[in-house]
Amino acid sequence: MQIDVLNEISIVAAMRATTALSKFLEIPFVVDMNPIEIKNINEIDSFDDHVASESKTVNLYIPILFGNNMSGASYFVFTPKDALLLCDILLNKEEGTTQQFNEIEKSALLEVANIVIGNFLTFFANSLQMNFIMHCSGEFYYSLFSLLVEQQLPMLAKNIEKYVVKLCFNFRFNCMKGYVVIIFDKDKIDALLESTLTTVNA
Repeated sequence: MQIDVLNEISIVAAMRATTALSKFLEIPFVVDMNPIEIKNINEIDSFDDHVASESKTVNLYIPILFGNNMSGASYFVFTPKDALLLCDILLNKEEGTTQQFNEIEKSALLEVANIVIGNFLTFFANSLQMNFIMHCSGEFYYSLFSLLVEQQLPMLAKNIEKYVVKLCFNFRFNCMKGYVVIIFDKDKIDALLESTLTTVNA
């Protein structure tokens, strides 16, 4: 039952994020959400055929904090080609103009990540009657996604089960895609969800 409730919350949260990003970019797209998975951090697999599992990706990372403790992580992931195309859109350039990730391109991409992940987490947190405190600025990484997650294992508590939310933002007009991966500590979310459901049913 708990995971069903979390799926419903996440679907609405994804819709909020989609609306915010569509308004920001002024272009249409659709979002697909996989059912929430329960996994250990080292079991998180790849995306789809659009992203080769052994290829470097552009990863926009924002930690999720609950109080003073890290309780999850969030990533917006693009192929380098798609990230460059998105930079063209963000910086009002002709398609194919952006060729590398300088500070202005990194900043523009991180702004997109903040909008999407921020809107998702705000609704998610409000639904569980809590506040997520996001890091004031995200971090840009160009690396294998699996390697990035592996490097963060000490902070992400490797042996604790996670709720893993996966979203795919599909920009239909040019086949560009962006993937959001959000990781929560299962025990913390379960406790919050149980408290919320008890309050609602009281």
